[in-house]
Amino acid sequence: MTNTAALLFTTVTLLAGCGRGAPAGALPLSEAESRDSVVAVMSRIREAAIAKDVDAFMALWEHSDSVVYSRHGHTFVGWEEIRAEHERAFLAAEPWSAEAGAVYSRSLGPRAGVGTSFTKISLLSSPDDGAWFITTFAVQASEGTWRIVQGHGSYPPSGLTPRGEPDR
Repeated sequence: MTNTAALLFTTVTLLAGCGRGAPAGALPLSEAESRDSVVAVMSRIREAAIAKDVDAFMALWEHSDSVVYSRHGHTFVGWEEIRAEHERAFLAAEPWSAEAGAVYSRSLGPRAGVGTSFTKISLLSSPDDGAWFITTFAVQASEGTWRIVQGHGSYPPSGLTPRGEPDR
């Protein structure tokens, strides 16, 4: 099996396990529209995180027991667990700002896509000491909206960009 075929098989299998396909009667989107939808979700999740708005943040996640988010070596399974973690994290952190970096997205069909974004996060108390945060989300259209069905977040080593270069 070629790498492309293996990736396609794995992606289809993962998305099929999420439980829902495209809404009945929905018109297929072009690859560009699918990619744009993924980027829009990633932008909205960043905005909700900056605002520490857990309701807006969680509205972007599929409300199911099968949604998964892994961050910093911890995995949270199910919408309720992901919400509880972000309620805790948003309350504990001091105010921050975020500078959007590169976003890479790919259509996985008319109603699914994946994207990776680089965001530089800085505490308002020390804006010059920011750190990059990398997120990757699998996003699927269901119930008339796009929602995250799988996610991963991580920080590159201190002083490096997401691509491993010195952060100047």
